[in-house]
Amino acid sequence: MTIIFKIDDLLLDLFPRTKETNFDRSVLKDELTDFYSVGPYKPKIHIENDTVTIEIDTGLIVTQEQDYRRVVALCEKGQYTEAKKTLRSLLDKAPHVSEYHRILGQIYFDERKYDDALDCLIDALRWDPKNIHAYILMGNIYAKHKDDIVTAMKYFDRAMEIDPDDVVAMDNMGVVLMKQGQTDKAEQYFEKAYKTDPDYPNTHYAIALLAEIKEDYVTAFKYAVSTMKKSKQTDDIYKHSVSLVFESAKKVLRNNKSDAITEKYIPELESRSGKSIKLLSDDSLASAARLELAENYDRDEHVVKYKPNYPVVNHLILHELFHLEYILQAREAGKNELFMSNKGHRREFDQSLKKHTKKLQKKGFDDATIDRFYNDIFNGINSQMYNAPIDLFIENHLYTKYPDFRPIQFLSLIELFKQGIKATTDQKIVSIAPPTILSKSKILNIITALQFRDLYAFDMVPEFKPMESEVKRAQDLYEEFVETKGAKEPAIEYELIERWA
Repeated sequence: MTIIFKIDDLLLDLFPRTKETNFDRSVLKDELTDFYSVGPYKPKIHIENDTVTIEIDTGLIVTQEQDYRRVVALCEKGQYTEAKKTLRSLLDKAPHVSEYHRILGQIYFDERKYDDALDCLIDALRWDPKNIHAYILMGNIYAKHKDDIVTAMKYFDRAMEIDPDDVVAMDNMGVVLMKQGQTDKAEQYFEKAYKTDPDYPNTHYAIALLAEIKEDYVTAFKYAVSTMKKSKQTDDIYKHSVSLVFESAKKVLRNNKSDAITEKYIPELESRSGKSIKLLSDDSLASAARLELAENYDRDEHVVKYKPNYPVVNHLILHELFHLEYILQAREAGKNELFMSNKGHRREFDQSLKKHTKKLQKKGFDDATIDRFYNDIFNGINSQMYNAPIDLFIENHLYTKYPDFRPIQFLSLIELFKQGIKATTDQKIVSIAPPTILSKSKILNIITALQFRDLYAFDMVPEFKPMESEVKRAQDLYEEFVETKGAKEPAIEYELIERWA
């Protein structure tokens, strides 16, 4: 196919980049090449006097486009042997297609055959001296595997000459400088790359690595999480980011100064409630932390009890203080509610499990043991039902209000998930627990896991080994929370408790 244009104002209207440069013919050629390229197949552009001619090899596109896409798909799956076989066939028929050589070079790079990769990339550049990806890959080989930074920078520089806004080139130059210890220069490249394309995950990861080098672990955590949010779980960069998230969070925990948040927050709540608040260490607690309201215990002060040796107890203390804030909000609005259970509810609970009781008796459990077991799960599921909706609001509030606290929140929630996973999947528990109660508990855990996935791009849902119906129910209930969280009103969490229960 041949397309012929007269070079006039109409042509410049069609291709505005050229118009902005006051008809720079080299810009026109680049703009036409960009527009008429199909995948790796580039047109031939001839500009002479007042005419531009564009030749497109439609025959090549028709006969090879399908095979080219197949090669890309094979490479994405890591099936390099089959990809190379198809590529060589394409090269036999069209050796002038630069991108074929570049992809073959990428395959050799992934196979750690760096000299073979360089040979292919040189061929790619012989056929297309503006193949940016070939320059970048050559720069990476020289920087990472030939220990030749000077040559590497030469190739990165050329890539940026061709396109000063190419974020991949900026990113790679920054990484090379960072490894050389030139962190300030590296940061300049990362900042420019971020401004050019704030959604490119590699830039986020590079910023995270730089922050870790500078021992700014909160920032390292932040950008490692944002890398996860902007990449796929199957991507290598996602897996590397997961490791960095845990490493940086643990370093934040070791240098933890989150007591300052609690110390500032407690006087605010004391002023609001008109009562003092006491933090009390208690190794005998069944949970890591617990709020005891003054009114419920006939005291003059509110008490938050906590296990002193629990690894991330500061998060749970703060969490319990948020419970108190929500109660105070509801009281101030005249909407506070008291949720309780009584002996009648317990009898109904036992009655609903008559068939299961017989199964436990057949397993050899006596009535007293069964009664204690039912009492534990009755109290447990009621507590979980009450807390699950409120906890969603609290963790969202914590995440939003204290961004520097997120590494601590992340680690704490991971610990809580481990407990929930054990409680709902451990075979010893599963073998004796009532399936209906176990399923409801799992759904409530999954709701929290869905929020955690939204906040931190880390998916704990599969760890609960749920059925599809359980995930679907959890998703439906979580959506109710999502619809209300943006306009949190006092006591709105109580509406969710009643509907969900």
